[in-house]
Amino acid sequence: MTRFACALALAGGVAALAAVFTLPAFAEWGTYRRELVLGGEVWRLATAMWVHLTWAHWAANSMAAAGLILLGTAAALSLRQLMLTLLVCGLAVTVALLRVPEVGWYAGLSGALHGLALWLGITLATRPGPAVSAEKGGPSSEAVGASITSQRLRLLGVVLCAGVLVKLWFEQSWLSPVAHDPAWGFGVVRVAHGLGTVSGALWWCFGQWRMRRRQAATAAR
Repeated sequence: MTRFACALALAGGVAALAAVFTLPAFAEWGTYRRELVLGGEVWRLATAMWVHLTWAHWAANSMAAAGLILLGTAAALSLRQLMLTLLVCGLAVTVALLRVPEVGWYAGLSGALHGLALWLGITLATRPGPAVSAEKGGPSSEAVGASITSQRLRLLGVVLCAGVLVKLWFEQSWLSPVAHDPAWGFGVVRVAHGLGTVSGALWWCFGQWRMRRRQAATAAR
């Protein structure tokens, strides 16, 4: 399978798993409910991200996940990195919600997607461009093309980060963790978006620390 086909398969898998948990029987079992988690039903910390309250909610998050996965694949990031980031951010959100007593329930991929979006944005914005050798007659057309593509991806990363941060600013979840949205017909746990964004930034920092530690260990041999 090509990378693009694998990315489509992963996006389809994410959507399919979320669809299963959107079915009423699984949704009741998987939704984050604070009192039940504190009572011992800790699996809800891992399943809440897959539960969606309506099929429109599921479709919106599934399309967003597919878009981020395809963008990351186009930027030559591994599917393993993308999926691991989604899972880490999703789990980090629900664990952090235990520290927010105002939130009694939570369901959906939105928190994890905010984390994935910021992680992807930072990754693209900070990735070094290809080395252009000083060849006789100037760099080749392939080298110039690769440099232009790299610049566009870095710009896209900056735009992605800015978009996430601007969205958080307008939501102002620090003033109201949950806000009823008439368009959705339910209360949106906006604080989860902020928690997901923070988790994405911390996950990127962890990745950089681990990479530099590995490089230092290699250099010391």
